[in-house]
Amino acid sequence: MAEVAYVLSRMMMPDDANGLGNVHGGEVLKLMEEAGHIVATRHCNAGNYNNSCSPRVAVLARVEQMDFLKPMFISEVAHVTAEITYVSQQSIEVKINVYAENILKNDQRFTNRGILWYVAVKAVASTEYAVSTVPPLTYKDPQDEEDGRKRFEFQKRDRQASKELYKLYESGQPLVNDWNGSGIVADSTEKYTVKRSQSTLIHSILPSDCYSSKFSTGGSVMKLMDTAGALSAIRHSKTPCVTASIDAINFHHPMRQSNVITISGRVTFTSAKSMEVEVIVITEDLSTGKKHFSCSAFFNFVSVDSSGRVLPVPPLVLKTDSEKKRFESGKQRYSARKQRRLSRETTKN
Repeated sequence: MAEVAYVLSRMMMPDDANGLGNVHGGEVLKLMEEAGHIVATRHCNAGNYNNSCSPRVAVLARVEQMDFLKPMFISEVAHVTAEITYVSQQSIEVKINVYAENILKNDQRFTNRGILWYVAVKAVASTEYAVSTVPPLTYKDPQDEEDGRKRFEFQKRDRQASKELYKLYESGQPLVNDWNGSGIVADSTEKYTVKRSQSTLIHSILPSDCYSSKFSTGGSVMKLMDTAGALSAIRHSKTPCVTASIDAINFHHPMRQSNVITISGRVTFTSAKSMEVEVIVITEDLSTGKKHFSCSAFFNFVSVDSSGRVLPVPPLVLKTDSEKKRFESGKQRYSARKQRRLSRETTKN
């Protein structure tokens, strides 16, 4: 059987954190994806699978809903464990756990958990890649395989449902008719509106962002998504913000070296103490001018003071019918996230 476990450790530096010393959620996501990529790629190439001379690379396809359980700080050591828990014909499920170690106090705590799905790709030409099969996994218990199959079918259905935005954009239609996507504050005289919260990052994918296959790492993209989301949350709350959770992310179109990606965020829902930010990623091939919808997700942030205490969030001012509709959808997602947390705490107790 292939090696199915891996541990990545790295000390958190000032560049990884905000002004309060909290490590960015995007930096944690990047570390999680790096560990997942390593263990999944090792499995793809275990024993020179199928006697092929063409190496396979595991590329991130989906991230399940994830909560940030506890903060991590500068000078702490992040320990990221990655374990393969299920394999289908072409995809790999990797379970990730993150621990923060304070090496001065000899203290360690559990901070994050997540499930990442990868697909294996192999080169079929100098610049072309195709999805490939992966080696089977040996399970300790047949029930583990059955449970994994159920998770695989669930994520497959959810991924298919999430393709609506992808199909809309690929058909040439605007994703929304009241989002300029430019990051420009369109109504700067009025506070707390959706438009005022808009933020946009434009990033050229460099070799440092990529695997050896010249695909952008999912971790690099998620880090940028978290940054854009945080900018929208800070613009709305006027305070420092930290990532509390993310909803599932499905990657629908590859991002490659030399592509330019535009990451846009806007606040879609606020509760008394949290903000939901929708983040969308568009990929542009500069050589052809073609643009594609790559992924989207809802990031959830809380507003904090200089001591890290959670602050109240200003209510979102809704100006259009579509903003009101998205707000109601956000309220349903908020209730679902809250129920998941309560269920997890009940199970733990």
